[in-house]
Amino acid sequence: MLGTGAIIVRSVSPFYIIYIPVEILSAVLRGSGRPLAPTIIPIIGVCLARTLWLYAVMLLRPELGLVMLCHPFSWLVTSACFLAYFRKSGSYNELFKARHIM
Repeated sequence: MLGTGAIIVRSVSPFYIIYIPVEILSAVLRGSGRPLAPTIIPIIGVCLARTLWLYAVMLLRPELGLVMLCHPFSWLVTSACFLAYFRKSGSYNELFKARHIM
């Protein structure tokens, strides 16, 4: 049992830094009064990406370490979606201007 937990920790923890933009950017969007995007983007990035990852990995090589990499993969996809939304929606420019006003 302890060996399984060690595999999970070794597989996921080095990539936890990828998850930081997900939390920060979703909080910024919610705080700016736009709650829909922080709801939809994780559904796409986390749920869909993990499902696709698990489907592909289970077909190719069903090992616990590879299965657990679905978390960093989905965090990367979700962070990229948030960054793309930020750029496209103009939220990045609004945030940058607001910082210089203070």
